[in-house]
Parts: sequence; C-alpha cells; structure tokens
Amino acid sequence: MSDRGIYGFKAGRPAMTDQENSGNFNNDENIHLIETNAKNTGGIPVTSSLQAEWDAGKAPSYGGSGTTWTDLSGNGNHATLTNPSWNSDGYFNLSTSFQVSKTGILGSDRTVVYVMQTTDTQALFDSNGNTGGSQYLAAYRSGNKGYYSGVSAGAVYRNNQTSTNIVSNLYDYIRSSNAYMISFVNADFSWSGFGFNYYGSYQFDSGKLYAVLIYNRNLSTSEIGQLYTYYNGRGIV
Repeated sequence: MSDRGIYGFKAGRPAMTDQENSGNFNNDENIHLIETNAKNTGGIPVTSSLQAEWDAGKAPSYGGSGTTWTDLSGNGNHATLTNPSWNSDGYFNLSTSFQVSKTGILGSDRTVVYVMQTTDTQALFDSNGNTGGSQYLAAYRSGNKGYYSGVSAGAVYRNNQTSTNIVSNLYDYIRSSNAYMISFVNADFSWSGFGFNYYGSYQFDSGKLYAVLIYNRNLSTSEIGQLYTYYNGRGIV
C-alpha cells in the first residue's frame, strides 16, 4: 500500500456520519462515495456525452499487449496504438515512437482530459489526425508556454484547480515528476482525428500516459472536480 492510505490520503479517510437513510450526504461523504466507486467498480463518475474512455490501468481497455486501446464508453471508439510500451502499474511509457490515434472523434465543444506525467520541455498534446501537420492542440516550450493552431480552448485545468486557467502557460504547470489530470475544456477543433505524439520535434519523449477521456460537450468545474477525485482515489494523481 502506498503512503496515501486506502483512500488516497496519507491520514486516511475521516469517519462517516450516520445519515440513517435520510437527509443529504455531506461533501466528505460524497468524495468517499466517488473514491469507493473508483476502487470497487472502476466506473468514472461523469459519463454524460462521454465519447471515449481509454484507460491503461483497466484490463478491459488494455490487457498488456496489442495495438488496440479499447474504448470503455460503449461507443466503440477504439484507438490505435503505435509501438506501445505498457507498464503493469497501469500506464504507457511515453517515447517519440509511441503514438495514439482515432479518426472522426474531435470537433466543436469538446472536453479532452489527459491523465499523464511528463517532464518534457517541448511537446504538444494533439495534432491533426495522425499526420503531424500544422494544426495542433497545446504546444509548449520555454519561450512560448502555451499556443494553439486550428483549435481554440476556453480553459485548461490541472487536477481540480479550476480557479487557475493554464491555457497559456502549460510549461510551468504540467512538467513534474508527479502525474496530473490535464483538462482541455470548451475546445473547438477544426479537425476530427485524434493524433497523440505524431508531431515531430514536439513529441513527448519521456513520462507516462494513464488515460484519455473525450466528451462531446463542455464539462463544468464541478465535473472536473469529480474526475480528479476519481483518479486521486485510484492513487494516480
């Protein structure tokens, strides 16, 4: 067991109050229910308009071999992997030879969530399909900490820190030895194909990719918080 304890917190989960099947759960009890759901059923807490759920830590999504990353949303949006290097702790190792692609899944009013860890100083999150073309989502480097081509993003959040929009400063906020949930909200893409790690010179060459979620709508800050609690409950972020 990690030092996070059974609920993802070093001190463990405080005792629940007795509601006797009446009244409303308090905030701590709601968090407890989400974490229990994450550990016991594996279901993410936000499913409305979910277009794709790819999760390297769930065997139904990836069993440890092959080039198909199975979509758990029920929509059949399975992704294709190139040169996957999977770790049994539930993630893909990032390298310049590893890519993820899926045609026909992006568009307007999308929320795209990456659960990952990286220390790369120059990379980007998505390019036009698998072409590595001139359209891209969220490139960053030291001299230009967040920029976009052919797509606009209303907000980018790290974990549940929705009071801080990092859309123009990914460089300072996502590079770490820790894994983060990085959420692109209100994203309008001019292309439809998801293409992760295809753009030469801006590929992630180190780190870990745990999961990707794509929604066909803009998630609320409350929903971002629920997703963070879910991945935190699994001990990832």
